[in-house]
Amino acid sequence: MLRTPLDIASLVNQATTERWCLRWGCTTCGSNEMKVTFASLLARNTPDEIAIALGRLETDFDQWVVEWMLIALSSQVRTTRLIELLGSTRAGLQLGRMLDAKKAANERRRAHDLRNDPDEILRYRNEKRQLKAEQHLRRIEEKKMRDEAYLAKRSTIEK
Repeated sequence: MLRTPLDIASLVNQATTERWCLRWGCTTCGSNEMKVTFASLLARNTPDEIAIALGRLETDFDQWVVEWMLIALSSQVRTTRLIELLGSTRAGLQLGRMLDAKKAANERRRAHDLRNDPDEILRYRNEKRQLKAEQHLRRIEEKKMRDEAYLAKRSTIEK
């Protein structure tokens, strides 16, 4: 169990004031300070307890630090469980924004994959080719009708 509710708050404050690196793939420091501190917090507490403590943060907090912890927790706790634990707290709202951003990114990625799928490109090109052929046939038919009307008008004038 968390010793005090301030464990999470003090971690957030320390990471913010000391400007700890929060980049997961940082090639300089590897976000080591945050990882080590969070690992020691995980060693003393269950992921559910940490999530509940995040939900109890009452003061303004650095969203990036909390986002980092939510990402770290997501490998320990199912997303549905995190949503349940955090509810409508500020950390819960942050998690909701993160999930919305992930969903939007996945939709953009899926749309990109569809646009660039060779089979999809071939299908689109064939549809376009067919549409152009139909438009061409329609123009030829319209021209034929205009030519017939012109010839009919011309033959009546010559008579």
